[in-house]
Amino acid sequence: MFCLVVCVRLLLKFEYGGMVKMRVALLHYAGNIDLLVEACSGTVVFKEIDDLSADVNALTAELETGGYVGLCIGWQGLRSIDIIDSIRSSAKLMELPVIGVFSRGWGEDVHSAFSAGIDDFTVINNVNSLKSRVLAMGDDSGYYPESSKQKVYVFDTDRRRRALFARFLRRMGLDIVFAERAEELFGNEDISLVVASAPSVTQDIADRVAQAKWTKWLMTGSAKEIIELPPGILLEDHVSFFNIDNDIAQIVFIANELLIGSDVSQKRSSARLQYGTPVMYSSTNSRKSSDDLGATQEHLAVETGARSPSVTQGEDAATYSAQQTFGYSYNLSSGGIFIRSFAPPPIGADLEIEFQAPTGRGRVIVSGTVVWRQNSLGTGAATPRGFGFQYHDQRQAVPDIAALNAGYNALHKRFRRSSDVI
Repeated sequence: MFCLVVCVRLLLKFEYGGMVKMRVALLHYAGNIDLLVEACSGTVVFKEIDDLSADVNALTAELETGGYVGLCIGWQGLRSIDIIDSIRSSAKLMELPVIGVFSRGWGEDVHSAFSAGIDDFTVINNVNSLKSRVLAMGDDSGYYPESSKQKVYVFDTDRRRRALFARFLRRMGLDIVFAERAEELFGNEDISLVVASAPSVTQDIADRVAQAKWTKWLMTGSAKEIIELPPGILLEDHVSFFNIDNDIAQIVFIANELLIGSDVSQKRSSARLQYGTPVMYSSTNSRKSSDDLGATQEHLAVETGARSPSVTQGEDAATYSAQQTFGYSYNLSSGGIFIRSFAPPPIGADLEIEFQAPTGRGRVIVSGTVVWRQNSLGTGAATPRGFGFQYHDQRQAVPDIAALNAGYNALHKRFRRSSDVI
């Protein structure tokens, strides 16, 4: 059984023994609680709430009112998904970051958890890695940005999905309004963007969208639902599309491109493509002199508590679960990848990463450098916490770089005319 830890942050702290500490709830946590408490002593107080596990509504109410900074929950399959769905459907909890901890870093369960609404993950028994992520939740900057003048109307009957859309769009500093009727979407030139579910778009609505060019339109749905939209709407320049089978968080890229124009993205050497998969990373210490280790070694020492061994392609990830540092990819281009993490390595860090190639032909190992770091989610931030990783041009094994290039090209061909190119 995979083990997941979900950490949900509330903007509340309390005084404990004269010190201000974060309060975190534990539910079915399968890790070593004593080690976790010891690692976070002086900063975090944990409380077990297993007695509420049978009633998801009571659990949600406790999180809304109990003054918790976070929740740690042991993964129990669909039951845990139900809990996350309830959390994300709560107006008070939809903005809260979620961290997952699994018994091993690879597998479909990780992807399912991100689709449900988690923001970051690590592997169980890597207490230092979990500690760094829990402490990062204590940074209050950015999760409740001030609303900008740009209004976004969300028109979707699926309560959970529209809550997730609102959660990520609010991170961009947008003012979100839930529309109940199609009539609310027209006749108001103050609306900058409408996010509408594709099944709700009739021919009449499509005709009105074609005329309302002062507003940007983002149609959401499955690939089949998007294809079945009225044909004319597919050709409108002020309309774009988002496949809901992908990571919901990626909606910010399409929204950002619609609102600022495509000229910025066209200047990139290659398109960023939606691609979510676990990524294991470690410092390339063996290739650096002792004078060059610096912040990279210090950061990963905090993350893992030990120097990560080299992991060759095909080895069982669980073998090194206590040493591995994991993130989850957000998108990739031909020259790099963005990796979600609440505890991103410093800019300039040389890393070696391992992840599943887009073609599904096994995991690849790629070396490169951290070139960008998103450490908070302030107003206007269009990405979650994490880091941009640029591949080294001449330092890759030929089979790995060939598989990576083939995967990127296959993704680009597949998504060339869809909203998955961001």
